[in-house]
Amino acid sequence: MYAVEKLCFAPPLTFSREQLRELTTGESSFTSIAEDGGKLAGFAIAALMKERALRYGYLQTIDVAPEHRGRRIGSKLLRHVEENIAAAGGRVMLLHVAVQNREAIGLYEKHGYTRVGVEDGFYRRDNGDAFIYEKRLPSIP
Repeated sequence: MYAVEKLCFAPPLTFSREQLRELTTGESSFTSIAEDGGKLAGFAIAALMKERALRYGYLQTIDVAPEHRGRRIGSKLLRHVEENIAAAGGRVMLLHVAVQNREAIGLYEKHGYTRVGVEDGFYRRDNGDAFIYEKRLPSIP
């Protein structure tokens, strides 16, 4: 996973190996993996968050190796984590995305995410700003 992460994000935005391990092993973590020919093509990591009576999903990261882009892998990964969050009782998905990451913004908007805000300096390591997006998830009985 770390090798794909390094291909997708430049320092200082790259998660470390330890950070990826922590994100994927948390008890409320959902990780979706895409493979092509037995090799990792991409992954998505989300967490089910609980605040009082509200349960919502937070997309930590979605990475697709450059040579696998354009094959709807990102869409499949995103749908898979949304389905898992909804099945666990999540009603909304939230995420942050760098304001200059047009490709990711397009993916999220295509999947029904709505921009609800901006967080100045979210990416503290490079003082980068992030848009905040959300999407209501269907209730799963």
